[in-house]
Amino acid sequence: MDTGAVSLMDKAKNMLAYLTKNDEVQKGILREVARIFAMAPDGFDCFILVVKYGCRFTGEDAQALTMLQQLLGKNAYDNIILVLTHGDQLQREAEDTEESVDRTLEKWLKSLPPWIQDFIVSIHQRVIPFNCLYRPDKEPEEYKKQLAGLIKVRP
Repeated sequence: MDTGAVSLMDKAKNMLAYLTKNDEVQKGILREVARIFAMAPDGFDCFILVVKYGCRFTGEDAQALTMLQQLLGKNAYDNIILVLTHGDQLQREAEDTEESVDRTLEKWLKSLPPWIQDFIVSIHQRVIPFNCLYRPDKEPEEYKKQLAGLIKVRP
């Protein structure tokens, strides 16, 4: 979900500009949500939120999660997986500190703001790092292993 939609009010110079632009953004979001639901008339197995490992979470991110929950309903959290890209960075940090990847990830997650930690608890700790540098033709075993990990963590 683009956090730009939730930051418009902060950037608007006057209320009319905010209301006009916000209305356009909201309509665009609603069109996309309607399109997504039309493509999956039998429902969804899960929702995957993609976030960069090591990123800084902002109040806009918190508002985007609130909007997501309002759009999908509270039970949607039972079907969300948080995928962290830049898993290669996580692996390097683990090697540099001579800790396991799981321990390094756990320490980073504990350093996050309380609201994101609460979100992670609400999605039943379904967080998986993903190394986007793996290529199926160059590192087929590593690529398959992380895809299997994603499928395994599925709600």
